Amino acid sequence: MFAISHQKHFFTTIGKSDLVPENEQKSEYDYYTSILNRILELDDKEFEILITHILTALGFEGSEHTGKVGDGGVDATGELNVANMAKIKLFVQAKRFKLGSIIQANVVKALRANIPAGGQGAFITTSDFQKKAKEIALEQGFPRIGLINGKQLVDILAEHWNDIPSEFQEKLNLKLGLVVN
Repeated sequence: MFAISHQKHFFTTIGKSDLVPENEQKSEYDYYTSILNRILELDDKEFEILITHILTALGFEGSEHTGKVGDGGVDATGELNVANMAKIKLFVQAKRFKLGSIIQANVVKALRANIPAGGQGAFITTSDFQKKAKEIALEQGFPRIGLINGKQLVDILAEHWNDIPSEFQEKLNLKLGLVVN
């Protein structure tokens, strides 16, 4: 449960934060951290399956969980058909890393090596990416790799919450709008 303080916002905005009552100066609720902590309670396989469900919710057809030992970094695949004008085959790596962790460039580069010709990649994580990893993902002459960090993942999950199977909605113990139960 959390509260929104209009009083705190008002006094802070007018530059008089010293007038905010002491009990209002506590740290604000961090929506993203709260949701990401729920996601981190999933085990690796459950997280990969959740990502597969998100692919389906985003419109990818034939989304499939492929993660297993020796999968080459590809945990899920799917194909996006854009009005029969273009088809994009996506190869996804999903990493459930603790908050504050940073995905290194060599990890993104390893995924790139496992994307077949004509395919594109996506790296989805609960953490964030090193600057060099972002450069590697867009390096010319190689398959493009979209990078989704923890905050972006929460935003996608919130937008497509109704398309996620109820099993995962219950497992994450969240309500519509991703409010913690």
